[in-house]
Amino acid sequence: MNFLKSSTITLLTRIFVFICAIIISVYVARFFGPEAKGAYSLLIQTISISVLLGMCGIDNAIVYSLSKNESLKKVYPNIISFTLISGVSITLLLFFSSRFLKSTLLRNIDTSLIEISILTIPFMLFNKLSITAILGLNKIKQFNTFKIASAIVTLISFFILVIIFKWGIKGAISSILFTEVFMSLWYVYVISKKVKIKINFDINFIQKLFNYGIRGFLGPLLLMAIFKIDYYILNMFSNIRDVGFYSVSVGFGEMLFFIPEAIGVVLFPKLASMSHIDSNKKTVQLLRFFFLMMSIITLLLFLFSREIMVFIYGIQYASSAYLMRIMLPGFFFLSFYYLYFSYFYSRGKPEVVTVILFVTTIIKTLLSLVLIPKFGVQGASFGTLISYLICGFIFVLTFLRYSGENLKSIFFITSLDIRYILSHMPIKRLRDRNACDIMKMRE
Repeated sequence: MNFLKSSTITLLTRIFVFICAIIISVYVARFFGPEAKGAYSLLIQTISISVLLGMCGIDNAIVYSLSKNESLKKVYPNIISFTLISGVSITLLLFFSSRFLKSTLLRNIDTSLIEISILTIPFMLFNKLSITAILGLNKIKQFNTFKIASAIVTLISFFILVIIFKWGIKGAISSILFTEVFMSLWYVYVISKKVKIKINFDINFIQKLFNYGIRGFLGPLLLMAIFKIDYYILNMFSNIRDVGFYSVSVGFGEMLFFIPEAIGVVLFPKLASMSHIDSNKKTVQLLRFFFLMMSIITLLLFLFSREIMVFIYGIQYASSAYLMRIMLPGFFFLSFYYLYFSYFYSRGKPEVVTVILFVTTIIKTLLSLVLIPKFGVQGASFGTLISYLICGFIFVLTFLRYSGENLKSIFFITSLDIRYILSHMPIKRLRDRNACDIMKMRE
């Protein structure tokens, strides 16, 4: 499967997953109110951050190793062993500290909801590493199949627990736990057909993965902190209702990440198998293309966000459109992160990403602590705008330094780019195939 086709399929999968997620998000927001939406968002972010901590960068190391022809037979038993140790450890730690969390970062959230969220963590950790192994084998079709299946299972279980059994917000969180348990069993079943499922903690191999993964471990963790640290600060200094409004505005702004993120998923193993010259050429070409496309999408989102947001979430969330428009330029520049991430990781330089994100995390945390207590949810929006603009600017300068390119070469699309895109269009390929068939018939 070629790069453009793989990227398109992955993008369509992400759109489908987003639609399923937005259905759940809209239902929670409309029928349970901003407070429940804020609690739901905080719990989802807590699960995601915990899983990220549990992986310790092993996920990217798995993709890198399998891309370099390491065998699944060696990798997967170590994934199982690592999950048992890391997942159980984090789960127990969070259970013991649940009272502290409820009185600080997760205040105004029911204890039972926190406990259900904690139980989800080891299963989600295992699933993340399992699907990462599939990605590392470049099984893009299977990778996207699992993504779609997970979204469908979540939607069905949400419908059963929330709408039929009327469990409310507890049903929404429980549906995530059910999905992760179900998907864990499915991963074991499918992968058991390829390799023997067993526990095998190879300390030398794990150390090898850590040597690669730990250098970039802070990168994804810091990115998560950049995205979500203001949620917790807003909940501490304002209220969970504001978190609900803010989560809706951020969710709309992060739609800009869908296309670059989908490309980045496929791009990382692709660049890892290329020479430095070819990886530079491919990354620069994609940056030019996405700068044009993302500019158009950003403009449309700015113009029509209020109408779309009110139509989907209701008039009570109209203020979220104003908040999103404040942050939109920042979302635009940060959307290119996924391309920079794939480039630097494929070159064995994950620490470059880590340093930039570390600086951005400090900036956003400081801005949030200064602006949120004084200006509330608007302060959170301006903090996001400023920190994302700074992060995007630093990434551009750093990429120019490592690639040897200039601003014009990475931002202005060329006629060669247009011809490349047109030559890979399905209609163009179909026309060429028909012409070839006609020539054969004449012969």
